[in-house]
Amino acid sequence: MTSASTSSEPTTSPHANTPPPPPAGEFLANCVLHGERPQPNQVGVIVSQEALAQIEQHCATDLYRELGGVLLGKAFRRQGQQWVAVAAALPAVSEQHGPVHFTFTADVWAKINRDRESHYPHLNIVGWFHTHPDLGVFYSADDVVVHTVAFRELWHIGLVVDPVRQEACFFGWEQQEMRDGLERAISPIEGFYERVEEQATSLNAWRIGRDRSWDSSGRYRGVRPRAPLSGVAMAEDVADEPPPANFFAPDNLWPQFSPAVGVGVGLSSILLMACLLLVVILPMQRKAAALAAVTLALSEQAFREAETAGTAVCPDAQLRLIAPQAGGELSSNTQVSLVGTANHAAASQYTVYLRASQEDGWRVVNQFRRGRVLAILGQVDTTTLPPGSYQLHLSAADRNGQPVGQPCTITFTIK
Repeated sequence: MTSASTSSEPTTSPHANTPPPPPAGEFLANCVLHGERPQPNQVGVIVSQEALAQIEQHCATDLYRELGGVLLGKAFRRQGQQWVAVAAALPAVSEQHGPVHFTFTADVWAKINRDRESHYPHLNIVGWFHTHPDLGVFYSADDVVVHTVAFRELWHIGLVVDPVRQEACFFGWEQQEMRDGLERAISPIEGFYERVEEQATSLNAWRIGRDRSWDSSGRYRGVRPRAPLSGVAMAEDVADEPPPANFFAPDNLWPQFSPAVGVGVGLSSILLMACLLLVVILPMQRKAAALAAVTLALSEQAFREAETAGTAVCPDAQLRLIAPQAGGELSSNTQVSLVGTANHAAASQYTVYLRASQEDGWRVVNQFRRGRVLAILGQVDTTTLPPGSYQLHLSAADRNGQPVGQPCTITFTIK
């Protein structure tokens, strides 16, 4: 995937002769607002009528299975807020989709990049879109994974469309103030601007959905079990003295069944477990494996870009740090989870190191023995680190402490 870069503010407006409607400014003069204005800590979205027509046309081709694609345009800052202007959309032709899931594959990404270079070489990939036919608009757990791995920039956006209910909603990153500092979370953007450059009236007929996003930012908290109500007897008291005998067996409180009924219940249980295995567990495992393969493929592309930029050296796919993003920025005063893969066949121990870029020595962040794939490899508390450039280093060793594989080193910044 080609990463876009935030462009500087233009010196003149594309509609300089039109008086700017306060408070949005002249760059929104020919735009129609659908839903609510974006919050200051969210991404503002402007969509061209050409892009809207392309999205609606692709979404309407199948009302029973999920479809998707990428959004092309430019990212920029204006009046202290991040904005994305979506100028076009490219559909993704994938066999990895069904009634309740859509998955990008490496081949699909390759074709998307070829089509972008052929038809829209001046535009960048600024986000993605997919459908939820007759399910409503929300981000599922799989959607959060795809967005987190493939669309990690603060200006990256996602669009979910329900073509049956004619609902839609954009999703994007926002900074949230948590008890332990700032944290990024994926949240709904309950409004966007349509640029009416092709016809004076709006082309869009979507209702703005207000469903919630499923992520790991703390929206879902465990509920403690309730304590037993006072005064309710939990069991009958037993006698202090058992009857005189060599053993004591209390009365059987369960109903008595004939052996034939017991055999029938046992066979039914076995049949139910077999159905559960075939219908639920195995498909979920296959879906998880496919999602992991796509995530690794997307991270490979991101690493190629980071290696070109000089912020990552990770030649071994079995030793890889995915988050934090190589070359990215982290806020101070927060806990950061280190996500990646450490799963070398000859390794018996893995170590994650951290150092400031100007330092010579490394400090150990975490050590573990069992391999991990797309999992948390450690935690970094940025409250103890001054702002600056830092490096993370992941290495593996065999039973004798000898290095195996090719280690991974990424560079990031704390602000």
